[in-house]
Amino acid sequence: MRTAKTRRMNVGYSLSSLSAARMAEASACFERLDREAPNITLTAALTGFLEGYHARAASVTMATLWESFIATKSTASPPYKQKLKSTAKRLHSLRNMMASDITPKAIEDAIAGFPPSSKNAVLAYLRGAFNFGIRAGVVQQNPVDRLEFTKIVRDQTQVLAPETVEKLLRDAMDNDLALTPFLVLAFYAGIRPDGELQKVLWSDLDLNAKRHHVTIQASVAKKRRKCWIDLSDNVLAWLWEYRARGGSTEGRINTIQHQHAPA
Repeated sequence: MRTAKTRRMNVGYSLSSLSAARMAEASACFERLDREAPNITLTAALTGFLEGYHARAASVTMATLWESFIATKSTASPPYKQKLKSTAKRLHSLRNMMASDITPKAIEDAIAGFPPSSKNAVLAYLRGAFNFGIRAGVVQQNPVDRLEFTKIVRDQTQVLAPETVEKLLRDAMDNDLALTPFLVLAFYAGIRPDGELQKVLWSDLDLNAKRHHVTIQASVAKKRRKCWIDLSDNVLAWLWEYRARGGSTEGRINTIQHQHAPA
């Protein structure tokens, strides 16, 4: 009884310490929550706002994020750095926005008029920039992860030079670690990017036996027959480096939905 009485007295004291204006404002907030979000408490609403407020306070403009991201590419080739700079210029509508405020919709609007192949390239660069921003603590999530890459159907197979493939893999390793095993197995193991590689699990890879291979289950294989693909030394080297950098080896190999697959 004494505890309940003390609690009532404390509540009464707390309310009496509020000005009339604050009490009126609190009442208006409760009314709005009851009307627009009846299942949300005032404390939850305030907590959500403060999380966004602090995230925005720690963020930087997209222009600054691009500059910092490009600065990390000191050893990249001049053409690659030029592509990053030109991409930043083309996304002028995002330039002065806070990076933490950029939504998938804002990105879609920014690239609406781009050709399909250009959209995919820009999204890849943007994803790298936002992943860098996450590591730098200026954004909390990557809005590109919620966007679809455009599927491009080509009339004939394109051949990529070995040095181009290496650059793509090194860039993924540095800026988009989760994408690395997908690219490695698509480029070097010959697993079909569309269909098969989307469904292969890490448990299908045998990286510890004397003869390393990946199992393509019948339910995954194009011809519905179980098969095995031997893994070359360069595949193993990339995958072991991926694991050494903390890459996940649980679940599906391709954890990025709607990933644009290499040709």
